[in-house]
Amino acid sequence: MSSKMFDPFFAPLCETYRYRCIAHDRRGFGLSEWAGIDGAEGSVINYDVFANDFIQILERLHPRNGFVLIGASIGCSEIVHALSRSSYLRDNCKVSISSHGLSLSWTPSNTILRVRSY
Repeated sequence: MSSKMFDPFFAPLCETYRYRCIAHDRRGFGLSEWAGIDGAEGSVINYDVFANDFIQILERLHPRNGFVLIGASIGCSEIVHALSRSSYLRDNCKVSISSHGLSLSWTPSNTILRVRSY
């Protein structure tokens, strides 16, 4: 899978509605390399690494006026994991949209999965 699969959606969003769209390739997919934390062969790759990659991209680009996160397949779980790890994402993400249900359990201490009303 590559972020290129979203190009047909990005063109109208950018050209018609003037949204800035950022698509990232998950580590090992599309144009991304599959190297671990230290770049060495056999390095550990896990959800923390994927979430940190995602967090670093958005913190470095620092989109103005917040952003909307859209995930497909396992990307949905990565978004939730990144939100749980980054106050920057929680403070600036306006909406999160996923293409399938997550297999996460709600607990009183899990504030990420609480429903917010605006």
